[in-house]
Amino acid sequence: MYSRGYSFQWDKGTNGEHSWFVLTDAEDSKIIVANISSYNLNKRSLDKTCIIKPEDLKNQNNRFRTQSFVVYRQCQLINETDIDQIVDNNSKINSRIPAWLVDQMASGLMRSACTPMRVKNFYRSIKTPTKLKG
Repeated sequence: MYSRGYSFQWDKGTNGEHSWFVLTDAEDSKIIVANISSYNLNKRSLDKTCIIKPEDLKNQNNRFRTQSFVVYRQCQLINETDIDQIVDNNSKINSRIPAWLVDQMASGLMRSACTPMRVKNFYRSIKTPTKLKG
């Protein structure tokens, strides 16, 4: 139902609403989602594993005007039905992101020291293929 590249808004109650991205197709109704945050060297949570330029997300209606990074420490392994509930509550669905960008973000799951182990284990078990940018 929610495939790689799907994007939605989610307010988890920590720092307000953020854009979240589906990084894997469903396996047993579970998917990995990740959010991004503005790149700032003073951020304690800064993870340089996957940096995203504003032009990489140009189809997101100019939502992203500054360089961003994937916040791997906040990656979630959730059920597809959880996204149904999130979207029903917020009613904010973003444009899909390009496949090459999803691949870039997903490949960083294993490289980042910040990714939760249960997320890494799930990703390893489904062996999502990655592609080069292009």
